[in-house]
Amino acid sequence: MWTLYVFLICFYSISCLTDLDILNVALENNILVFPSNISEASGMTLFHGRIETKSECRKVNATINSTLCTVICGKLEACQVALWTSAMFCDICEYGSVTMVVQEKTNDNVVALKRNSSSTILREPIDKCPAPSITLSQCEEGWKLFLRYNAYYCLKVINGDQFQNITQSEGVQLCLNNNSNISGLESDRERLYVFAMTIWNSLNKSKQEKWGWGVWIDGMRNKPCNMQKNETCNLMEGFNFTDATLYHKDGYIWNEGEPNGYNGNQNCVYMSLPTDSGDSRNGTLDDAGCEEHTYFLKKLVLCGKKATQIVTEAIER
Repeated sequence: MWTLYVFLICFYSISCLTDLDILNVALENNILVFPSNISEASGMTLFHGRIETKSECRKVNATINSTLCTVICGKLEACQVALWTSAMFCDICEYGSVTMVVQEKTNDNVVALKRNSSSTILREPIDKCPAPSITLSQCEEGWKLFLRYNAYYCLKVINGDQFQNITQSEGVQLCLNNNSNISGLESDRERLYVFAMTIWNSLNKSKQEKWGWGVWIDGMRNKPCNMQKNETCNLMEGFNFTDATLYHKDGYIWNEGEPNGYNGNQNCVYMSLPTDSGDSRNGTLDDAGCEEHTYFLKKLVLCGKKATQIVTEAIER
């Protein structure tokens, strides 16, 4: 028997079709393709139309109406666009998977576009319908799009030539060589993405060795902490970050007891991926010497850059 989860959703939307106010929605536990992870309202606009995609969206495992389809997208951090079809199916599309949404009054399908969220300042007014066609922010091939507090941001885990070990400064330069900068972790979704990509690299590029793998992440202990320790030196406040798009820094999930500045020379940050998949340190962060690269083989670095828009001609309704 299915368990019902009841959400009291303060979900306000001025839409091209109808207004959505407060909804008491019972969702069966097999409907959500991702865990519900937004507790505050998202602004959604609905209209008849279609979407153009560069990657496949996720289908909801149930037949539902357009209102529920919209609510699901609004409650999921990863969702930017939902498409409800007249056959009562719902597609949930992550940031970066949709290149364009197009209004078409003669189309029976309903598009729900997320236009603002409590977790970002990148909000659009939803008091009127958007343009007939909207081009959405995109990343280059091989990069993953994430919505941050103040930017649409592209991330990629990059390795050096012939998959050699790299120091933190070599990782910084590797990002610059790829027209990007060393990046931090704004959200847990970003952390899990880096973890997954590091696993992929470890399985496909080179054999794991004694300890496992490490990927350099933005963060360097500030100079006062290098000279004299204080109570904040082993907290986030003890680090400086070059990634200007970081705000919440919710992806900095540390190993137990870390960062500890061991021996006074662990001033950089990396993600660890131990050889033992059951190790509790998997996917968490640690501090290390900036030139140290043999303990947890540091062959990778997280790079990031702001997303761009694909230039396309407007499509008439």
